[in-house]
Amino acid sequence: MMPSWSMVQALLLSSYRSMVTRMRRCVARLLSPKRLLATIAAAAFMMLYLANGLLVVLTRKPVAPDELTLWLGGGMAIYGLFHFVRASWQEPDSRLGLSPAETLWISRAPLRQRELMAYRMASILPSTLVKALLVATVLYCDVPSLACLVLALIMAMGVLESLRLIADRLAASLSSRERTLMRIGFSTIGLALVMQMLVRTLVSSAGSSHPLSLLTAFTAACGETAGTPFVQWLAIPWWPMAKLAIAADTGASVFAYGSLSILVAVLSFVVVSWVDEWSTRHEMICERKRLDSPAYQSSRATRDPVAYQPIRRRKTLLALPNLRGVGPIMARQWVAVVRYRGSIAASLVAPAVLSLAPLVTQAHAGLLHVAAWLAVCTLLLAPPMLRIDFRRDIDRMWLLRSLPITPLAMMLGQIALPSMITIAFQLSVVATACFVVPASPSTIILVVGGLSGLAIFSFALENLVFLTFPHRPKQDGLAMMVRAKLVFLGKGLLLACMAAAFIVWVTLCANASASLAVLVGGCLIASWASAGAALLLATRCWRRFDIHFDTPFLH
Repeated sequence: MMPSWSMVQALLLSSYRSMVTRMRRCVARLLSPKRLLATIAAAAFMMLYLANGLLVVLTRKPVAPDELTLWLGGGMAIYGLFHFVRASWQEPDSRLGLSPAETLWISRAPLRQRELMAYRMASILPSTLVKALLVATVLYCDVPSLACLVLALIMAMGVLESLRLIADRLAASLSSRERTLMRIGFSTIGLALVMQMLVRTLVSSAGSSHPLSLLTAFTAACGETAGTPFVQWLAIPWWPMAKLAIAADTGASVFAYGSLSILVAVLSFVVVSWVDEWSTRHEMICERKRLDSPAYQSSRATRDPVAYQPIRRRKTLLALPNLRGVGPIMARQWVAVVRYRGSIAASLVAPAVLSLAPLVTQAHAGLLHVAAWLAVCTLLLAPPMLRIDFRRDIDRMWLLRSLPITPLAMMLGQIALPSMITIAFQLSVVATACFVVPASPSTIILVVGGLSGLAIFSFALENLVFLTFPHRPKQDGLAMMVRAKLVFLGKGLLLACMAAAFIVWVTLCANASASLAVLVGGCLIASWASAGAALLLATRCWRRFDIHFDTPFLH
């Protein structure tokens, strides 16, 4: 084996060349003719986002240093807790976030585990630096030294990334019983913090259900929760970084807090190596126990290894009519829905509570208030929560493209089942709201019809964006960070435009003394026309999807 330092140098060089290759391929994709319009729109939106962010930073009042220290440490602790909750519920991944190509060529090479960890930490360093610079841009007016702030944020983000790797590796090595205990423990803590934030939001919002006031109150509630004693105990690893961020350029305190921050960052890297070594041994112990268990031995002796699995798969398939290929695609999606039915049901609880909250927080709230929050949840939360789209099939695109199915049928099969689940959720929430606050039949038709079209529009738009800028599940890096922010803010802007168009249409109908049928019919036509346009655009993107160029093999 090569000496350790030479191996680390080779791995760092490999990481650098991989990063350069990814950047070149990303630029080639962004400048490709079929993506040029989307790239121009994304770049323009990014410039507006940065300009607006800088304007807000320059016009707001500076935050007190003590509060900033609590927020930085507490915010990192809450984010770290979120990583543990997500790792306990998501599909186990023991590859430390490596891509299939890196797993084949790097993790199976004759490397020491700490050398592999050094490669992994070096691969996430660019995105960590960019995240630190973005946060520093927001907070630079609150601190006396920009250099101390940037240094503190870089190390804090590094510790947070190490904690994410620890959570993923630990969750992947646990047995079923241990993962259940991990889910219960961390989910209970996370739910308690979320309930604390919601209570603070309801108290500080003073009964208002306006989205902006609720968003402002929720942001303040997050800051108050981050400053609680329990969260601050969890934030002990980030305490030196938080103190370094508010320190001045000179003085012994900068040296002391900087040294402690570097020590914590190095210790986090060592802890990741320890956890990975322990997890490897624990996986082998759990697998030996499973193979030696009487239940496994008896099932192995009695079942037919050839006929057992096909029979089980046949029972999980759903018999649907062909419908020119739409039925089999929906049946294939149904397998994932049945498998993750518990997670899907749990993920719909928070949107239901958020949508029905106006009935509690505002005395005169009606069905339209509930519909407004349902629209927010449908467009912003439903696609990432259900995740029933092309992102699960990124490694099977060649197989889907080879099926004798038209692009329109493929797209209908992809969005039909998640749209039906979302519409069923909307109907249940609307029925609950109508039971509490009665509404007229025209209002119910307007809400149900408009939200149904919005559900189809949301999933068609999600597939459209993914086919335009594809990525792998659990992929990280600078491109993914920018993509996530732009998509979320773009959807928010689109939702604001829809609300403005609805208000303008209602005002025009009122001024022209139009009938109620014209008002409702115009809204329904606009909703379903938007859904149809998004579906046709997504179909066009699927028709133009290039397996060799658009599939992110290198990520």
